[in-house]
Amino acid sequence: ILMIDAVGPKMAAAAIIDAEGQIVFTGELPCNSNRADIVAQNVVTLGQWVHEHRVTLISLSNGPARRYLIQPIAELLKQSSEGSVYWTMVDRAGADGYCNSRICLVELPNIS
Repeated sequence: ILMIDAVGPKMAAAAIIDAEGQIVFTGELPCNSNRADIVAQNVVTLGQWVHEHRVTLISLSNGPARRYLIQPIAELLKQSSEGSVYWTMVDRAGADGYCNSRICLVELPNIS
């Protein structure tokens, strides 16, 4: 699963989780422009991540920068084999609470 937290304002955090629930990759995507070059760059980046890590689901948070990330995800899906990659929107309401909790520090001690 590729999870993208569309908080912004300039970059969106991304993480890939494997079938066992382990974080196997973290990265960032520019998320402050719908310029064609930025969209194309994001399509290429997403495509590399999806291919390299065999991602089958992209999860995009409902953060304010989502409007800049929906277009590259849609383009990636168009370019992918039908049924090979899906996407969903997730509510990030609990994310801030979790990130500021002791449990988060224990579960993810090396991730900001």
